[in-house]
Amino acid sequence: MDFFFEWPLISSLGAFLLGALLLSLCIYLFAHRAIKSKLAKPHERTGRVLFRTTASLLALLLSLTYANQRVNYHKIQDSLESEASQLVDIWLDLQLYGTREALDLQEKVKHYIRSILHEEVDYKEKNPLFGPPIAIFIQLYNSINELEPGT
Repeated sequence: MDFFFEWPLISSLGAFLLGALLLSLCIYLFAHRAIKSKLAKPHERTGRVLFRTTASLLALLLSLTYANQRVNYHKIQDSLESEASQLVDIWLDLQLYGTREALDLQEKVKHYIRSILHEEVDYKEKNPLFGPPIAIFIQLYNSINELEPGT
C-alpha cells in the first residue's frame, strides 16, 4: 500500500481500482469458463443478482479499507513532521544558550536524530518504548532540564 501513498490521490486511487478491477475480471472469467456448461437460465439470473450484490459490497469494502489506510499514513506523516519541528525548536533554543553544555546537548540532539533514522526495530520481538533512541532522548531531556541559563 505504501507504493500508492507516494502518488497523488486521484492517480493512486485510479491505479488501485484498476488493479482490483483487473483481478476481479480475471477471477470472474476463470470461474465462468469452469462452470459455463453446467449453467441453466434460472442459475444465470440468480448468479447475476448475486454477482452484482457481491461486487457492490466488495467495492465498498475496498474503498473503506483504502481510505482508512490513507488516513493512517497521513497521521504518521504528520506525527513525524511535528517531532522534526520540535527537534529544530530544541536545537535553536540550545543555540541561544551559547554555553559549552548547550553545544554538547546539540551534539546529543544530532545523535538522537541519527539513532532514529538508522533504527531498525522488530516490533514483534522488542518493545519500541525501551529502545536505544528513547534512552538517548531521556538523557537529552534530563540534561536540558539541568541547564542553567547564564543571562
